[in-house]
Amino acid sequence: MIELSRTVTLGQYIPNGSVLNRLDARVKILALVGLMIMISLINHFAAYLVCLGLAAMLLLAAWLPLGFIVNSFRPALIFLIFIDIFQVLFYQGSGPQLILWHWGIFTISRQGLLFTADISMRVLFLYLFVNLLTYTTSLVDLADGTESLLTPLRWMGLPVQEGVMVMVIALKFVPIFISELERTIKAQTARGVRFDKGNFVQRASKIGALLVPLILTALQRGEQLAVSMDLRCYRGGKGRTKLRVMRLRMGDVLAALVLLAMMVGVLFVEWHAPW
Repeated sequence: MIELSRTVTLGQYIPNGSVLNRLDARVKILALVGLMIMISLINHFAAYLVCLGLAAMLLLAAWLPLGFIVNSFRPALIFLIFIDIFQVLFYQGSGPQLILWHWGIFTISRQGLLFTADISMRVLFLYLFVNLLTYTTSLVDLADGTESLLTPLRWMGLPVQEGVMVMVIALKFVPIFISELERTIKAQTARGVRFDKGNFVQRASKIGALLVPLILTALQRGEQLAVSMDLRCYRGGKGRTKLRVMRLRMGDVLAALVLLAMMVGVLFVEWHAPW
C-alpha cells in the first residue's frame, strides 16, 4: 500500500510545543530568507559541514524525530537524482575538464560531478529549511507574519492580504490533495488494482490515470471555497482586524541574534576555508 501522507509532508504543521514552534512567525520567515541567501553564497565543503551543524541544531530545536525528517526527503531525492543524472551526463563547463568517462554524447567529468554535488547540497538544504518553517508554523501564523512583513507594500497600493491568502490556500491544499490521492489509490486497490507491482513505467502509468479525477476534485474544492468565501462576504483585507496581535518577545530577539551569529559563522568559514 502506498502511504503518500507519510512521505509528502510539505505544508504539514506539527504543534509539538517546541522552541521553534513558540517563536514569532516573522522571525522564522526572516530567518528562512537569511538562510536562503546564505545557502546561495556558499560552495566550499567546509562551509557545507558547518551549515549541516546549523541544520542539526535547528532540528533539535524543532523536536522532530529523525525518521520523520528522513522520510520527508524521499520525494525530493527521487526527483533530484533524476535531474542529477542528466546534469552529470550533459555538463558543459567552461575551461579544461578532467574527463572520467565518455561514450557517444555522454560525458562524466570531475567538474560536472562537483558542480552537480554543489547544486544538490543547496537544494537539499533549502528543502529542509522550508519544511522546517511549515512544520513549526501554523498557516494562520504564517499568513499573519507574511502580511505584517509586507505591510510597506500595502502602503504602495498592492493587494498584500489577497496575495498572502492565495499563498496560504495553496499550502493548505497540498496535504488535502495528497490525502485525496491516497484515498483514491486505496479505493482502486480495493477493486484489484495494484500500484505497488510492476516496473517504474507501469506504476507511473497507473498513478497517472488518477490525475483526471484528482484535477476534477481540485476544481470542485476550489469552487466550494470560492462560494464559501462569497457567502461570508469576504472582500479582501480592507477593514479586517486580527484576533491575535503579533508581538516580539525577548526570546524571539535572542533566537534571531543567535541564528544570525551562526549564519555569519558559516559565511566566515566559506570566505576563509581552504577547501
